[in-house]
Amino acid sequence: PLLRAGFSATRALRTVVVAEAMGIAVMEAVDVAVILSIPGAVDAHFTDGFFWFGMAVALAAGYIAALPVNYLMIRAGYRHQH
Repeated sequence: PLLRAGFSATRALRTVVVAEAMGIAVMEAVDVAVILSIPGAVDAHFTDGFFWFGMAVALAAGYIAALPVNYLMIRAGYRHQH
């Protein structure tokens, strides 16, 4: 889509890497850190409610942590422009 919007291949790759990867990296790092910090969450079985509780908490924390990163990327001009 970025190439069809007139981006050069270099600019499209840079936009995707910076805009997407930064937010995803922060979200995943926080997600893993939270899961590891909840005692027993790593060992919980897929069918245990505690597994899903840990996943929900970690996902929420990752989402919240990625919001400012994504906001700063947009403010810096790294966004999908058409």
